[in-house]
Amino acid sequence: TPLSEITVCEPTEEALEAIDQLLWEILWEPVGLPRNVRQRFKLPGSEVIFVAMHRKQLVGTVVGQSQNEREMELRHLAVRPDMQGNGVGRGLVAKLVEYSLNHGYISISTHARNTSQTFFEKHGFQPVPGETLTHPVFDNPRINFLFMRRLLKQRDTLPIALLQPQRVSALVTVLYARNRPPASVFEPSLHRLSRL
Repeated sequence: TPLSEITVCEPTEEALEAIDQLLWEILWEPVGLPRNVRQRFKLPGSEVIFVAMHRKQLVGTVVGQSQNEREMELRHLAVRPDMQGNGVGRGLVAKLVEYSLNHGYISISTHARNTSQTFFEKHGFQPVPGETLTHPVFDNPRINFLFMRRLLKQRDTLPIALLQPQRVSALVTVLYARNRPPASVFEPSLHRLSRL
């Protein structure tokens, strides 16, 4: 199926039940979780949902939720098995990235199953060391997750190699004050700079 035949858009109100069904069939039924498991995963606040349609049929969906004013979380991503490998997942992630950029987010995070790590890395997500997801529903069967993040905006920077070491601290202060990234995003950069 050519990607040009896939439409990624916001769902209609009538599509919400079909979205829940697709998420269950793809993500949770194969590991023996109950049909209503999505309700157990819901967090307070509103979700943003996009769907992939092919010939008026739902073939994929992505669900995002704001974690704070700077970070969107990709909560769920599901594509029908017969449509996988056709760019549907790529299109859904791209739509969530576009939405997030247009609404001022600087990053998207996700708790990716270990089987999805390669997909997310191809789409700009990087593992965040030391962060894991635990939830009793995933203890049996055991499902492993990896916390990953994709930065959406490049901050204004000067080539670090051109700076004198004493000026690096001043640059970090200016960049932090201007952009105010979440601490967990910026700390690795500070660690790298401190080794100069």
